[in-house]
This record gives sequence, C-alpha cells and structure tokens, in this order.
Amino acid sequence: MMKLNPTIEEFNILKESGNYEHWKYWVEYTEHLSATTWIKNHAVGQYSIKRSGHGFVIESKHTTCFMLGMNCFYTEAEFFFERSGDHDTRCIETIHYQCPLGFIGMCEGEVKAQRKLIMGNLRQHFSTLHTNKHNKKV
Repeated sequence: MMKLNPTIEEFNILKESGNYEHWKYWVEYTEHLSATTWIKNHAVGQYSIKRSGHGFVIESKHTTCFMLGMNCFYTEAEFFFERSGDHDTRCIETIHYQCPLGFIGMCEGEVKAQRKLIMGNLRQHFSTLHTNKHNKKV
C-alpha cells in the first residue's frame, strides 16, 4: 500500500475475511498530507473487493481523524475496474468525503493529488509487469 500511496507512513491490517470472490479487510493507517507533510491523520478503513459485472470493484469506508481524534471525517469510495480491449484497463473511481467548510480547497487539492499519485503508481507498476512479461526469454 505504501508503494501505491507514499503519503502513508504506517499501515496495519486489523482483520480480514472472505475468499477470491469477495475479500474483506479492515485496516488502520497513519498518513501525512501531500502538500503539508507535517499535518498527519490517523484513519480506520473497511475494504470490500468483489466481482462486479465483467470486472472488479473495491468499496471502502474510512474514518479519518486529525488532532488526536478530536476532528474526524467520513469517506466512502468505490473503485471499479475492468478489461478494455486486449491490453488496457478501464477504471472508474467515485469518492464522497467530508471536509470542514473552511478547508474545502485544501481537501479537494489533497484528494486530487493522492488520486493522481496512486493512479500514476498503478500505471507504472502494471506497465513494468507487462514489459517484464513480454521481455522474458523462454
């Protein structure tokens, strides 16, 4: 997880259940904001990964707390992905998040920065896998 999102400093799986068809896990993590690295938060998340149509969907719910748990906010997200053509993947991500009124610009900037970073790291990871697969000598 830290490879995909370098703002995460600690990541612990608390519990997991399920199988290949529907896997669930609960995590806690600490991360810093991408633009202001000295601001940290602690979060607890629940993830559900399952088949959906011709692809898979990752649903997650997070409670993210700042200032030693005095200010907590809720996020729900859905990340759907499926094959598109022979070599591509189509991804659709929907995120609903809470943010204090005076910090809307900062929250929006943080969400956009993290999404861009994570998608870039996913592309890099899978393009490396694809390249290594085709460059292997048999």
